[in-house]
Amino acid sequence: PRLLPALPRPAWVVLSGDFVSAIGSGLTLPCLFIYAHQVRDLSYGTAGLVVATIALASLIGNPAGGAVADRWTPRRALMAGLVVAAAGSIALALAHTAAALFGAAGLLGLGVAVIWPAQDALLASLVGPADRSAVFSVRHASLNAGLGLGALGAAAVVSVPHPGTFVAVYLADAASFLAFLPVLAHLGSRARRGGERRPARHERTGYREVLRDKVFLRVWALAALI
Repeated sequence: PRLLPALPRPAWVVLSGDFVSAIGSGLTLPCLFIYAHQVRDLSYGTAGLVVATIALASLIGNPAGGAVADRWTPRRALMAGLVVAAAGSIALALAHTAAALFGAAGLLGLGVAVIWPAQDALLASLVGPADRSAVFSVRHASLNAGLGLGALGAAAVVSVPHPGTFVAVYLADAASFLAFLPVLAHLGSRARRGGERRPARHERTGYREVLRDKVFLRVWALAALI
């Protein structure tokens, strides 16, 4: 078997952009608690709540990302999520107060939560059914590799006595999100035929249909328990 699957070029383009974005996220995610507590002088509890705000924002962002991908097309929804996430990273770099940190973390979490379902929908549209397991395997492998590389880079760069190093990695994170935008904007004709196609009204599936799928509900419940 081949180490790398034979995927269409547009799929590799999207996966490459996601890898760069993952490196940026790896630069910042391990540092947020330290940044909030030791650099911006928040208490342990308040700094922990800032970190939790990213997860709480996903409760809004994930459903919104799916809905926006259905209405705007996955590629456009992904681009919108990247812009919001970049704005959140820039806001974190410039935040000095608890309120500013909470707002910035919520913005970052919202953007990232929109990115995930939109990108998954885009990748699914760029490959045939037989290649979907392969493209998602590569996507998660490259995501983990990017996060790991970014975390190693952050460990070599950030320093609590030098707050500017934290500002630098958050700005680099924002740049990694924005760098994905021209990649998406210049996808080839296959991406436009697949990712840009609006589903016809009769093809759309609502939440009622999803919640009536017993197999999906069992898998969802098992995943929640794990």
